[in-house]
Amino acid sequence: MQRCPMRATVLVVDDDPAMLAALRRLLKHGGHRVREAADGLEALEVWREHHHEIAVVIADMMMPRMSGPELFARLRAERADVRVVLMTADDDGVASHTGQVLKKPFSAEQLATVVEYALADA
Repeated sequence: MQRCPMRATVLVVDDDPAMLAALRRLLKHGGHRVREAADGLEALEVWREHHHEIAVVIADMMMPRMSGPELFARLRAERADVRVVLMTADDDGVASHTGQVLKKPFSAEQLATVVEYALADA
């Protein structure tokens, strides 16, 4: 796959503060701007305020209050072309929600590749 030089704003959604910090660091190192949310409901608030600048949403599959697939469905209802990557340790059934899956644990290179693929898919 050819590397995409695009940089964008990424909304990262995870209930694990350590995971949010790691994703923020990796994405910023890759030149992306980062917005964060601790769960799906908070992500909807961030999305509604900043949807015009968010190019990709990366969300954990399992979160309290609203799961990643439920968040994906809500975002898709608001904007049909939203690009969402779901992170999971167990990808059974994820592909039925979205074509983008980031299997945990993943490397910095895998994260960069999936974000660039999502951006190129625009």
